Amino acid sequence: MALHMKIILLSLVMLLIGFEPAFSGKIIKKLNKELKKMGFQILNQNFFAEIGSNALDIQTIADEVDSNTALIGNNTVEIGNNADEIDSNIAHIDSNAMDIGKNTVDIGNNAEEIDSNIAHIDSNAMDIGKNTVDIAINSDGIKDNTALIKAYHMPLILVSTGSPVVSATKTEIINIENNGLTCKDLEEYPLQVYGAVGSNMGSSPVICGGRDQSNWASVTQCYRLESGKWQNFANLTQARSYAVGISHAQSFIIFGGYDYNGSGRLSSTEIITEQGVSAGPEMPEAVFFHAIAGVNATTSILTGGDTKVPLAISSAKTWFFNHVSQHFQAGPSLITGRNRHAAATIQDHTTMEVIVAVVGGYSKIGGILSSEIDSTELLFNGESKWQQGPTMPKKLRRHSAVEIGGDLYIIGGYGGDDIGVQSAIYQLSCFSRVCKWTTMNQELKVARSWTIAIPIPKSFCVPIEQ
Repeated sequence: MALHMKIILLSLVMLLIGFEPAFSGKIIKKLNKELKKMGFQILNQNFFAEIGSNALDIQTIADEVDSNTALIGNNTVEIGNNADEIDSNIAHIDSNAMDIGKNTVDIGNNAEEIDSNIAHIDSNAMDIGKNTVDIAINSDGIKDNTALIKAYHMPLILVSTGSPVVSATKTEIINIENNGLTCKDLEEYPLQVYGAVGSNMGSSPVICGGRDQSNWASVTQCYRLESGKWQNFANLTQARSYAVGISHAQSFIIFGGYDYNGSGRLSSTEIITEQGVSAGPEMPEAVFFHAIAGVNATTSILTGGDTKVPLAISSAKTWFFNHVSQHFQAGPSLITGRNRHAAATIQDHTTMEVIVAVVGGYSKIGGILSSEIDSTELLFNGESKWQQGPTMPKKLRRHSAVEIGGDLYIIGGYGGDDIGVQSAIYQLSCFSRVCKWTTMNQELKVARSWTIAIPIPKSFCVPIEQ
């Protein structure tokens, strides 16, 4: 009850503060009278002065509260803005965290690639080391092979058989190098034949077939020069003259020819190896008086020849023969059809191109003979058309061609009735696709045509003391 009374009295006091002083003084007197009855302290002017002072303090505090409230509002806005920035920063942090995660994965992948590349580098380093050793070994091998090549270099040409048969049995050696070396003759060939076919088989010269002038028959015997002696080591299954042959993979392959024993023009082929003689593939047509040359390691080319019956003609046809597949394929036609010519594969000393050269011979159409020809035709490797080469020093037929050191050498031949058989040797060399004929100082001891010429190493030479 006392508390309620105090509150009531305080309220009255507050009201009195708002009245005019005169009026309020009367009221105070009455209140004091009543308060005295109730036992409370009497209100005086000091009390009201304190209340006024407190009211001012309260107002000041209220103003401060209002000011602080405004500050709190401003701070609240700033806190909101900061909260937005914090949210934005959190978003950036999350994005950066994702980028960091992705980069971490990329770094991991790159680390694996780096490890893999390091492994490859290590492997390649090992290979390089191994290859370095191999190169050193090969270098030593090249040196050894170079020595062997020099020892086995073939500057010599074996010449045997031919027409006239009596003198052409002489087997002579021609040294194409002008180094003063002259070789003794080898053993004479056992048969008086011309129009035979010959080549190296392995490391030994081989001569097969031919026409025996004593009875005009074609023969089957094959002889090989071993230890300075001609040895009969095989016999053809078909007697033949004017055939062509070429060596391939330790074998000697013979194409076509003519059998004067009755068969006439031949389209058969024979393959001679150390194991014996076997039949080869049939040629596209029967032919003799043709020529052959190598194109590359697996292919040869047959050119021209006498192909038609009953009217003989000089063919311009050529045939590629693949030694692996044993198949024939038509090649580019010669510029001039010819037979009794020669062919060999040479090399341009500047461009290093391989060139098939066809030289000399003569043409006949419908059985009518023309004079000997002196034209040269060249087929550059990779091209499909023959090009005209330089004119030979003489018109020749029945000559032989051999390649040594990238150049072609013409051995013997027949220059017509007014010239007869030849002892001269001609050289064809090519530089930058320009080819030139040169007449050699060396000559055959025995002039001859339809002869066999085979390159041989120096080991076959027994020097003649000067």
